[in-house]
Amino acid sequence: MSVETSGLQKGTIILSPHADDAALSIGGILCKRVLEEPVTLVTIFGRSNYRRDSSFQSDWKMVTETRRHEDLAFADSVKINLEYLEFPEASLRFGPPFDEIFSPRIDTKDNFPTDLLAVIKRIIDNTAPKSIFAPLGIGRHRDHLIVSRLSYELATLGIPPVVYYEDLPYAAYVSENEILQHVSCVRSALTPVYVPINHELSSKLTNLRSYKSQIGEFESGIVEYYASHWRSGHFYERVWASIPLAGTDLQPFLNDEYKDWHSGKNSRLDSLK
Repeated sequence: MSVETSGLQKGTIILSPHADDAALSIGGILCKRVLEEPVTLVTIFGRSNYRRDSSFQSDWKMVTETRRHEDLAFADSVKINLEYLEFPEASLRFGPPFDEIFSPRIDTKDNFPTDLLAVIKRIIDNTAPKSIFAPLGIGRHRDHLIVSRLSYELATLGIPPVVYYEDLPYAAYVSENEILQHVSCVRSALTPVYVPINHELSSKLTNLRSYKSQIGEFESGIVEYYASHWRSGHFYERVWASIPLAGTDLQPFLNDEYKDWHSGKNSRLDSLK
């Protein structure tokens, strides 16, 4: 799945804390095919013991295998590569109670799992991407915050620019002002980019069905609502990036038309809290 570094940067890496996070958050962008190809999805905390229908399981091996197959099915549906890593998720590191899995602070000091940085660096060296997508860590899930912090470490190594995506479904449960505050804590001078997915939403929702152990109609409904809440009758995914948008085809979606959408002037956003 990876290629030798030739000195010419090409392609996109998407860092996903768990199987389903990228599909939930930027599945429309992936269907839109506006990212530099080849696209490689890197699922980091692949060792899992959680199912939505029965919560935390004692047999993590069976859950992990299920989620791996779901991730493979999604990657195949959007025609991208998959690197499925088996670092243990937060419920296996801290215990299953939900209050242990979520951090009370954005700037959590949780340690990176052993070898995580080296493994991700090796994947990047092998694929030589033009850009990397990573979660903002909205919702303060410990695994999402770790992957978001990982982008800082990569930046110090001269790694390509990082574009941040809003973590769904968590982003739908906080106000716009809370999202703006979170973004400012992650990195200064990030610009929001609203990518229209009117034609891709149906495919995005269909692809979410790949994750039967994690996503049902409720979660899909949240995704659809969040995509529509900026402008009635239209659907978007929002990412945050430094300008210029090196290594992506997202530049055409920068538009002053959207400048009030992230200024706190859109009161509909606060109704989600």
